Amino acid sequence: MRAAPTCDDAFQAVGAILVDVHDDDVDFLVTGSYKWQCGPEGAGLFYIRKDLIPQLEPRFRNYLAVEMPRGLPFSLPDHDNVTDWDHPQIQTAEKFSLGTVTGPSAFGWLATLKFIERVGMANIDRRVRHLGQYAVAALREAGATFTSPTDPKKVHGLLTYTTGSPERDLTSFQRLNAPPIGKRPIKISMRALGNVGGLRVSAHFFNTEQEIDDLARRQGEIIASERR
Repeated sequence: MRAAPTCDDAFQAVGAILVDVHDDDVDFLVTGSYKWQCGPEGAGLFYIRKDLIPQLEPRFRNYLAVEMPRGLPFSLPDHDNVTDWDHPQIQTAEKFSLGTVTGPSAFGWLATLKFIERVGMANIDRRVRHLGQYAVAALREAGATFTSPTDPKKVHGLLTYTTGSPERDLTSFQRLNAPPIGKRPIKISMRALGNVGGLRVSAHFFNTEQEIDDLARRQGEIIASERR
């Protein structure tokens, strides 16, 4: 048996719960600036275990990811398109970067990261896990069945549940996201894979128990009306 490198797709974790690549013993981790980090789209983060960097070669190379003894040569009078780039690849995660991040995305992300730092990731982790368990209890009482883990050790704010059938789930999705005039919409998603899934709710630290109560109450009303 051969050990395979492990890549952690952490889009639904970073910004919601505490993540430690060393404790999780992963080789790679990727995440983006949006979703739980509350930033704009267009930026992201790639982690690679340091000892793996010299062992792996990117299929495509970013011409900026080379050792530059003179720094960026664009403004130098003797800048040469061959010799100035004829240097070894740098041995950091930047070696594997192929993208370009727009300025607004980078500055917007930095602002949200500073805000998250002020709030404290430990505080956010506790709050998100609490709201997840609160939602499990409230939606179960409303008649929902969960298709995502409900073990308190595995629950955070991202939950998937079903009302019993794809048709009822679709009805719930439509009525919650686009309710009659006079009622506030409740934004949830529909997600499924291999006939497993249903309705997805994402409760972040800025959400409240009252908002979850409203979701559970209205979801319960929809379930009751569909069963008549």
